[in-house]
Amino acid sequence: IVERGGEVVLEEHKTSGKRGIESEWRGSLQANAYLAAHPETKSLRFNFLIKTKKAQLQHLDVEAMDSQLKRSINTLCRVMDNIDGGNFYPNDEGWQCGQCMWRARCSGEPVV
Repeated sequence: IVERGGEVVLEEHKTSGKRGIESEWRGSLQANAYLAAHPETKSLRFNFLIKTKKAQLQHLDVEAMDSQLKRSINTLCRVMDNIDGGNFYPNDEGWQCGQCMWRARCSGEPVV
């Protein structure tokens, strides 16, 4: 979260072997989850470091769209309902698991 010109802007920094395609990120679950978590913000910027022979920077700005936000929130709610109902297949072997706030659900630790 950064402030630019008095406006709050969400930014996500990514690395990639190729340029990001705006249409793939515009309605993505990740973008909509960030925007839903910060309703005072109407846009998200993805900053890509493109790891090619000659490194490049790419910026993609994604605007919030109510219909996409509602669809993503619905999807996330259905996923959580299924997890809470025991319909969850743990996968706690990823590189990001050590920092994940949901790790307890995967490892079988009690959820507080």
